[in-house]
Amino acid sequence: MFACPFGSHALWFFPALLVLLLVLLFLLRWIDWAAARRVMAAPTADAAELPRISIIVPCFNAARALETSIPKILQQDYPDFQIILVNENSEDDTADVIKRLAQSDPRVRHTYVPDTSRSIEPRKLALTLGIKAARSEWVVIAEPDAQPVSRSWLRTLATRCTEAVDAVLSLCLVRTNDDEPRSALRRASYECLAEQLRLAAAVRLGNSVGWMPANVCMRKNWFLANDGFTDSLTLPFGEETLLLAAHATRERTAVCLDRAAALTLPAPDRRALAMEHVKACETGRRAGRRARLYRLRETAAAWTHLLALLVPVVYLALRLAADLFHNAYTAAALAPDIIVLLLTAALLLLPPLLLRPVFKALQQPVPWLYATGHALLCPWRRTAAAVRCKWLRKTFVRKF
Repeated sequence: MFACPFGSHALWFFPALLVLLLVLLFLLRWIDWAAARRVMAAPTADAAELPRISIIVPCFNAARALETSIPKILQQDYPDFQIILVNENSEDDTADVIKRLAQSDPRVRHTYVPDTSRSIEPRKLALTLGIKAARSEWVVIAEPDAQPVSRSWLRTLATRCTEAVDAVLSLCLVRTNDDEPRSALRRASYECLAEQLRLAAAVRLGNSVGWMPANVCMRKNWFLANDGFTDSLTLPFGEETLLLAAHATRERTAVCLDRAAALTLPAPDRRALAMEHVKACETGRRAGRRARLYRLRETAAAWTHLLALLVPVVYLALRLAADLFHNAYTAAALAPDIIVLLLTAALLLLPPLLLRPVFKALQQPVPWLYATGHALLCPWRRTAAAVRCKWLRKTFVRKF
């Protein structure tokens, strides 16, 4: 038996530590995935009357994206909706594309951000102008390159737009692209969906801490009553997250994890994804106490997962050293060896097994091996994002 300050019971220290880490990991992260599965399985009542919906699309240098995405949105199987395109002083052919789309279909309207506007971020002002111009009670925020998964996107969202709800949060999925490396697509798809599952579980537990910057449906009057993006005027990103973190409540917020109600977005490259982590870090810091506690919990979960993966490695190294030293297998270690082996198998298999039903329902690749690889790198990525966020913090402040 290898030497250890815990005496003759040293072999049982590692199985006990691994059990403790698995319990902590379940409470910190895996329970969120189980909650997300319950959200998906929850029955939804059909809306008695389909409300009129306005889709707000802020546009900056998005001519090519609009030519692809808007015709697909116009194919929605929905009786009454409009699209409001807001030009953010684009420098390409966006203005011409917007006018052409508006002339081709009466459901497409357009406006623009005035050149003289300097006191507010263009995207925030574009969204605010679009929402104020909407002729419907419900508005959906979308991106220029967002495309619906199905023709029933709006119809599925409308089933959640009831009198008891002010905001509906629906999925954003990463769109496959043959030009992108498979590793980049897999990482972006996993991180995007796993983060939304955690945010959905947080909403269900009464801790709304934000959402993706697209596919957010809300009441126009609720947005105006809460002064819109007033809480994020000095930050050039994160407006949806800060709005929801400040004003969304468990009773008046619904989450839609139905694939039919999802929008797809192109996969960001590695540099863009790293910058998204930095923005999420800064947004979470500004989103109030609940969001800060949520990010602290996520950081603890990431390091717990990494430590749990390292425990079997350390145990195996010490056991091999002890057996080589004695030149024989330690019979007393048989039971701890078997238990550590079983716990390691559970640690490797439980994350993809818990995520498999959700990923399969959403027709996303199941992260069998990637879940473990991501767990090994996630703490270091979060640390790098936090350091970079602190370094760039002064550049995030909006100067009027």
